[in-house]
Amino acid sequence: MAAPPFRRRQAPFLIGLVLILAALPVGWFVFLRELPVPTPPPVAVPQVAVPEPKKAVELELREVEGLVEVRHGNGAWTRAEKGTPLRATDVVRTGDGAYAVLVNGEAVEVRMAAGTEVSVEELTDSLSRLLLGNGMATTTVRSGQRHTFELKTTGSDAVARTGGGTFTMTNNGEGTVKVGTRDGEVTLLGKGKVVIVRAGQQS
Repeated sequence: MAAPPFRRRQAPFLIGLVLILAALPVGWFVFLRELPVPTPPPVAVPQVAVPEPKKAVELELREVEGLVEVRHGNGAWTRAEKGTPLRATDVVRTGDGAYAVLVNGEAVEVRMAAGTEVSVEELTDSLSRLLLGNGMATTTVRSGQRHTFELKTTGSDAVARTGGGTFTMTNNGEGTVKVGTRDGEVTLLGKGKVVIVRAGQQS
């Protein structure tokens, strides 16, 4: 039995309506839905170079012959060995017939004779300050290193200072101090006076 003409005319309309309703979700998904906010690219954090901790300036026992002892700070005396590092407040002494050579890089060399005691007072890249307790020490400061060397003395206010040269200082520990310069010149301070001791001179 054929469908009534009214229903035949209505069928395309209903099909079209169904298609329109079916297309609404698709259209919303394609045109009206909110797109996700794009994630911004990561911000490059600049790398800050962390400086390495500065190494403490040290003296080193380059040569040791015979009985040489070292005391670190207020510790006990122990036998020194070649390569032993020395810092401020350390003390070195040589026994009878012994000697030791202290160096501060390529700038300073201190040769301690037998029966000598030397204390380290201050060490920086530009200054080495030692204290000659007693005995004899010969110091070489290489010019061009921009380094100042000072040798103070126990029992006296005498201070020998040089930025380049070789000199020998003796101290009997009771206030008698002598300085002789072999190369360069040394400034000797003491008793309110300043004396320049040049190569070949003594004071």
